[in-house]
Amino acid sequence: MKAIDGSEYISDTNMKTKYNEIVDISQLSTGCKTAILVNWFTNNIIKCIEAGSNAVNIILRFKTGNILLPLAPFILRDYPVDAYLHVNGKIKYYTSAIELTGGMIDG
Repeated sequence: MKAIDGSEYISDTNMKTKYNEIVDISQLSTGCKTAILVNWFTNNIIKCIEAGSNAVNIILRFKTGNILLPLAPFILRDYPVDAYLHVNGKIKYYTSAIELTGGMIDG
């Protein structure tokens, strides 16, 4: 969460913002909430449509979790990923974020 919006985990329901405010987890950004869901519910598919590109770029680095990305993420610099892309009944494995994005665009 720190990498997404500067927040720090305090307890199960509270976070500390980059402005040193203690807030309820419900006040976090949608990207942070999406990242939490991907991390906690690794057997579920989490839809990332409302997460910003900053959050998606972090989520793609996770070693566990399943996500649905209806749109290809905006990636400035390549980084390693551990991802399987499912498109039209075909599955392809990617280790590069830029190659994964290309696979999403090309279908």
